[in-house]
Amino acid sequence: MPQLTDWLPTTRKEMDLRGWDVADIILFSGDAYVDHPSFGAAVIGRLLEAEGLRICIVPQPDWHGDFRDFKKLGRPRLFFGISAGAMDSMVNKYTANRRLRSEDAYSPDGRHDMRPDFPTIVYTKILKEVFPDVPVVLGSIEASRRVTHYDYWNESLRPCILKESGADLIVYGMGEMPMIELCHTLEDKLLHHLDHRFATTEEFRSVLLKYPVRQTVAMLDEAEIPHGICPDDIILHSHEDCLANRKHYAENFRHIEEESNKLHPQRLLQMTGDKYVVVNPPFPPMTTEQIDHSFDLPYTRLPHPKYKNKRIPAYEMIKFSVNMHRGCFGGCAFCTISAHQGKFIMSRSKESILREVKQVVKMEGFKGYLSDLGGPSANMYMMHGKDLTICGRCKRPSCISPAVCPNLQADHQPLLEVYKAVDALPEVKKSFIGSGVRYDLLLHPYKDERLRKAAMEYTRELIVNHVSGRLKVAPEHTSDHVLHYMRKPSFQLFHEFKRIFDRINREAGLNQQIIPYFISSHPGCTEEDMAELAAETRELDFKLEQVQDFTPTPMTVSTEAWYSGYHPYTLEPVFSAKTPEEKLRQRMFFFWYKPEERSNIIRELRRMGRQDLISRLYPEGDSFAGGKPAHKEGASDKATKSRGAREEDRLLPSAIMLHPSLTISSHGKRKVIRPEKEADILRMPEERDSSLLPHLDSTGDPDVRANKAQIQKLISHKPSDKSYKRMKRIAIMAALLTTCPSAFAQNAWQRAGHKLQYEAEAQVSASSGNTPLWLTANRYGLASTDESNGRFRAAISRNAAEDSLHQWRIGYGADVSVGYNYQSTARLQQLYADIEYRLVRLSIGAKQRPMQLKNQALSSGGQTFGINACPIPEVRIELPEYWSITGHSNWAAIKGHIGYGMLTDGRFEENYVSPGNHYARHALYHSKAGYLRLGNAERFPLTLEGGLEMACQFGGTIHNVMTADGLMNEPIKMGHGVKDFMDATFGTGGDATDGDLYANATGNTVGSWLLRLNYHGKGWGASVYMDHFFEDHSQMFMEYGWKDALIGVELELPKNPIVSRIVYEHISTLDQSGPLYHDHTDAIPDQISGLDNYYNHMLYAGWQHWGQAIGNPLFTSPLYRADGSLDFTDNRFKAHHVGIAGDPAPWCTYRVLYSRERSKGSYTLPVAAPRSTHSLLAEATFKPERIGHFSTKGWTATVAFGMDHGRLLGNNTGFQLTIAKSGWLTR
Repeated sequence: MPQLTDWLPTTRKEMDLRGWDVADIILFSGDAYVDHPSFGAAVIGRLLEAEGLRICIVPQPDWHGDFRDFKKLGRPRLFFGISAGAMDSMVNKYTANRRLRSEDAYSPDGRHDMRPDFPTIVYTKILKEVFPDVPVVLGSIEASRRVTHYDYWNESLRPCILKESGADLIVYGMGEMPMIELCHTLEDKLLHHLDHRFATTEEFRSVLLKYPVRQTVAMLDEAEIPHGICPDDIILHSHEDCLANRKHYAENFRHIEEESNKLHPQRLLQMTGDKYVVVNPPFPPMTTEQIDHSFDLPYTRLPHPKYKNKRIPAYEMIKFSVNMHRGCFGGCAFCTISAHQGKFIMSRSKESILREVKQVVKMEGFKGYLSDLGGPSANMYMMHGKDLTICGRCKRPSCISPAVCPNLQADHQPLLEVYKAVDALPEVKKSFIGSGVRYDLLLHPYKDERLRKAAMEYTRELIVNHVSGRLKVAPEHTSDHVLHYMRKPSFQLFHEFKRIFDRINREAGLNQQIIPYFISSHPGCTEEDMAELAAETRELDFKLEQVQDFTPTPMTVSTEAWYSGYHPYTLEPVFSAKTPEEKLRQRMFFFWYKPEERSNIIRELRRMGRQDLISRLYPEGDSFAGGKPAHKEGASDKATKSRGAREEDRLLPSAIMLHPSLTISSHGKRKVIRPEKEADILRMPEERDSSLLPHLDSTGDPDVRANKAQIQKLISHKPSDKSYKRMKRIAIMAALLTTCPSAFAQNAWQRAGHKLQYEAEAQVSASSGNTPLWLTANRYGLASTDESNGRFRAAISRNAAEDSLHQWRIGYGADVSVGYNYQSTARLQQLYADIEYRLVRLSIGAKQRPMQLKNQALSSGGQTFGINACPIPEVRIELPEYWSITGHSNWAAIKGHIGYGMLTDGRFEENYVSPGNHYARHALYHSKAGYLRLGNAERFPLTLEGGLEMACQFGGTIHNVMTADGLMNEPIKMGHGVKDFMDATFGTGGDATDGDLYANATGNTVGSWLLRLNYHGKGWGASVYMDHFFEDHSQMFMEYGWKDALIGVELELPKNPIVSRIVYEHISTLDQSGPLYHDHTDAIPDQISGLDNYYNHMLYAGWQHWGQAIGNPLFTSPLYRADGSLDFTDNRFKAHHVGIAGDPAPWCTYRVLYSRERSKGSYTLPVAAPRSTHSLLAEATFKPERIGHFSTKGWTATVAFGMDHGRLLGNNTGFQLTIAKSGWLTR
């Protein structure tokens, strides 16, 4: 009978029994302490004990109150180690639907209150509070969150767990080798094996900077990185970049997965805030001798005596099982195994396995039955590459997907020998295989006859002698294209394996069942895929019970695709069911046999136009179904009903085979698509037949699906008559086009209530003089020049990008501002709806739209379209993102828009102007732009972007226009007919003529030519750009030369958080085609199109909206003059503008703007001496996650100081405070 001293000490009393005054290492575990080689904390503790170290374990410490559990053993000599447990704490506690599981499998009596959520973070923060100078080392599957990762439970991207916890080091993967090297390094280089020496955090970090340990992660300043940043290092997109760009986040994972599965991996670096996360390469795979040593340590194989008479569910499941190997080369997309154990199989010797079996048979309660002889996969034992030099060059995460590698020595004979040796022991009546079986390894047509024979022998041995009545396998799905996403073999292999299973059962006189596992809502899976799964499994006589919704867990290909919307290897879009409603509609097909689901399923199938599946699910005599009974492929005994287990509590079968890095596998089988073939996962079968239907299978439009059969029929029929082929194409296109409206109505509107966000904002400003320029400019008109002003703003919005995985998408928003000392007390700032189909968007309403080809926060502004004025309501058709016109090469791409709207400030203009100053009511507005990008930044560092922006004020009624003799005209109603719209669209017409005042006045046309050259360096970027403004047509082309322009330079330094972005701009508007304007007359036939008078027009009240320049705010807006005129009197100027921004902390950003402007007035109102001004803005934004014990998630506070000095704007000084809260209204 084991004594208390046979376990590692957990209390001070147990330390005293061993005669210890102090521990070398104290491990804190989120699991109960079970001294067994399947529980990671026990393995690491026993391993370090064998190295001569004094190891204590504190299991499931109380994290409430006075933290006595964290203090009771005192301070360790080396460090504290923290393990959240054998599973990710959130997966262990919650189901895929975020419901509490029925029990915690790793706690006594399954109690849920024995550990917090995210124990790694909670335990570390407590230890750092109690022992601030003691190093903390993290391990376990939860600590594998070593770089930016998606957290499903908080629905957010989170940084490296070192950042959130405050720990000093992560040991990732299987922990034996790095922990031994870490401890030896600290003892040899720091403590020198002296009992009175204790490691401090500073000393710990200093030693590891000199002697970095493989398979560890640290957060370092750039100057601290050992050997600096090397050419072989892989630099991932920064955490901040991932937050802003989901495609970059997805791209990171390919490198993470590849480096976790290489024999010769490279170091990974990721900037997070102002530091680098440094992921040191892992150790080589463990040898048989090393892994034998780990399993042969003196475990009691029992829970600690403190748990007497208590049940620990996970232990009960594995106590009579034996783990034979680690690693898995299957590479299933939804499994974390590659991030923790890698693909190389590390097998124990047969002798070590037999030694453990002989221990198991002596355990109390053993009745002759081993519950499992397995591993992450049941049948990969002793498999390896034939030629390791080939393996050394391989980057594939899998050796069997999309086909079994010819270099794989897939020999089942060693496994058969172990089975027979175990079964030969007299105490063993039967050994069962509970781990998942890779049937693709069994069915592969090996060229080596010996391998084929061994696979066939293993299959028979498995089915006849090692199945306990039910063999569990995990095909996961029936649809081949979903299985490609999952990296699983075709379902046809399951059919073949089932036929063999049934045949061997018949031959052996057995009546065993095969139980398949399936996953719903996996990325790439649609409702129709699930409906077909239900029909196919029904025809196999399965009533599915072992089913599971896909759960996005950190560090898997599927999770990255689910969150980002892009496949990490191809960066192509991937659909995922995310909302509870979408998941439920998929999941219900599992339970087609339940009466309560029948009507819902039939209704959904009819909606999808899949009446054929109704007849397959409910054949012959069913009042709901027409048609004949479906043909059955094979026969099998029907699965019996679940024995009380909740579906949500289906833990992964291979959880019984845990390892020291505390990783669990998914279903015991892994498979990955070869990188060079991964593009095929998005290629639908119809694409091989017709380019007209690239998304026939992937579309979410039910009416397209309803017409699928007819469209397919048209495609498959290939007559030689050319005219008939043309008619067929027309018919196919018509069928698709006519289905779109109803498909949109049924799908897009159903999603429109989800992912709704809110924002509330309060702002106050106080100034001496007017509010300074940069406290008012480039804020979409939400500004006042009064010395004291304030506003409150409330908005709700839904981004159409939330539907990025659908063809039809909806976005909308409403934004109301109430102001004090503003132009209007209340203003509807935004009210819009966006309807998108594929790449095209219809946008209706007033919406805050960004500038193009300029930095939104640091540029002085666009010349034609800026962000300075209140949004103008429009109806727009636009291509909002670049669309490649060169296919997948992406070397040339275009985007643009065309829109028509109305200015809303007519009443403001009427009230603002003084007598004699002109203004317009109900003026119409037209805008258009086109942009071209040349170059592919992923293949070549230079890209060139160019564009043409044009806009026009036209229509409406003009008031207070003066005639040549000084008299005031009656209001003039401008044209708004078809011709006027055409003139506005094509830029025909111009300003009023000398001879006939309004003869050709069709509107105020302005525009800009844009050009930008970008260099995309490794970890930095630079751009040079130009914005050339023109009025009407006089400088649209080179007739008078381009002497006026905004010239800018932008530098991006993402690795430097203090100064990460710099912008410099020089603006000159002095020329304006010269001071002369003459429309041709009989006497002087020459046309001189000078005197452009930028932003002004003799009819319309300048290029402004609500008193603010629509374009660049350095054109001093009329609001600053308050002289009753809406003209721009200082439009001839030179200016220098600088913008600097940085992110000195994750919770803090800043920007500084400085402008120096020197104005000569205008050609019509020149000034005697130039007027200058200096304008400054210093602004900081704070967004802490917590303040003390209070959560401040979603809150931001912005503090700004502004100043003007000079004759142009006067001397003004002001302060501004903005408090905002944003979040989700619906999810």
